[in-house]
Amino acid sequence: MPTIHKIFPTPIYTETIPVTDEVLMFAKQARYERMNSKNGSYTVDKYVLNDEKLKPLKTNILEALNNYVYENLNVSKKYNFELQNSWINEHIKGDWAQIHDHTNCLISGVYFIKIPENSGDLLIHKTNTTLFTRTIELSYDIENEFNNDNITFKPKEGGLILFPSHLYHSVTISNTNELRYTMAFNFFPKGKFGDLERQLELK
Repeated sequence: MPTIHKIFPTPIYTETIPVTDEVLMFAKQARYERMNSKNGSYTVDKYVLNDEKLKPLKTNILEALNNYVYENLNVSKKYNFELQNSWINEHIKGDWAQIHDHTNCLISGVYFIKIPENSGDLLIHKTNTTLFTRTIELSYDIENEFNNDNITFKPKEGGLILFPSHLYHSVTISNTNELRYTMAFNFFPKGKFGDLERQLELK
């Protein structure tokens, strides 16, 4: 019987961490500045998870990261994935996020704090050729994981998503008058990588 093998899948981790009143209040009271792209605002503080008020949330996110990296991806525990930065995004009606990736990190994540209805979906875009190249533009009768160009994640409050930082992603436009709050963060591994003449040590 014919078989289709799904090789080299991209692992994306999702979990739910209930939003506490303290986290929501922190997001609402934080100081924001408009992004240079003028399509959203983010906190002036780019290390919000270091705030004592968010310590329980940080602990939960780090536990999820460890589960993703060590228990599911089976990365050696000799490496330590350290939090590089973290900030909260605030979107008003008409705001969105352009297609982008995150540099100077290996794993990125988003935590959904306040997600009103119609405030925007998270799209993960295909960054490599999973089927055919664009030498000729084919159309498909049915879109599936083999041929689609992006995957839509409909965010829910308390949702957490972790993914490889090189993946291009975007957020669709917010069509609500309510404020939308999400937290973004990045991780990078530290330790000794490779051996002999290829060894690299990051402390």
